[in-house]
Amino acid sequence: MKYGGLIDPSEALEYEDHLVSNFVNETRLHGDPVHYSRALAMQGEFFSRQGKYEEALICHEKLKRVYDVKLHSALVVDAYASDRSAQNLGNGANCLYRLGRVKEALELTKIILDDVMPQMDLKNVHNSMIMIYPVLWILKNEKMYGKALSTLERYVFEPFNEHFGKDGKTFSLPMFEPLKALFSILMYMEGEVESLDDTLIERALEPDSLYINAAVDNSMANFARSGSSISAEVCLLLSRLTSDDSVSKQLIEKGWKLAQIAMKLANSCGDHQTTYIETKPVYDELSKLVVGG
Repeated sequence: MKYGGLIDPSEALEYEDHLVSNFVNETRLHGDPVHYSRALAMQGEFFSRQGKYEEALICHEKLKRVYDVKLHSALVVDAYASDRSAQNLGNGANCLYRLGRVKEALELTKIILDDVMPQMDLKNVHNSMIMIYPVLWILKNEKMYGKALSTLERYVFEPFNEHFGKDGKTFSLPMFEPLKALFSILMYMEGEVESLDDTLIERALEPDSLYINAAVDNSMANFARSGSSISAEVCLLLSRLTSDDSVSKQLIEKGWKLAQIAMKLANSCGDHQTTYIETKPVYDELSKLVVGG
């Protein structure tokens, strides 16, 4: 029921479901694969947010039958600013992973990174980030840290530097440093690299570093994981790499502040979502360290 033009919160999901279903039906009848595939991607995202992963994968399978990256990607970008249809592939991989279908999730991840991404316009850095962002956490959980970082370098960091430079801007720019730091640290801790940037701790302790503005934080949480949760994990991991107790304590305190922001976002997304699953262990560990301190 509407009150003063607004939707009753208790009926918001039903209302959204109705709108998305209408969008799917109308675009299907119209027959334009650009808008139909976008509608299917939107419906897949809606189901995924509710933890209805099987239903989301049905949307993914329908989308695969109508969307062709060579024919439709540029047209979808023209209509929606980024390839919102192709971005459903990452959502599909995440759904498979959440269902425990790890092999299939990794196979789809490989298709995204090796087949689809090389056909994208890499000048559209925002599109590239959203394309690869959900699968970064699959790679992380499978301890493929080097693959995650090289993917970021190839499709996000290097194209941004090439096309926009040090004064350039993109929506996800605040995420660059935390993401690079996280995977670099994990690679070092796993023994994939012999050394770590010795300025990481110093930079992490700078007052304004690693904090993500609310708009970016909320958006990225919906795509897979908030920036605050990544920054909190960076602080947690760095606190284990220093022998200076005072520095370790400062990192833990900063990480705890970030973790509380991240956990609030994670709770709003639901405990079935990647952002909650990735954030909760970091939050719990920092909470123990703070209480124990």
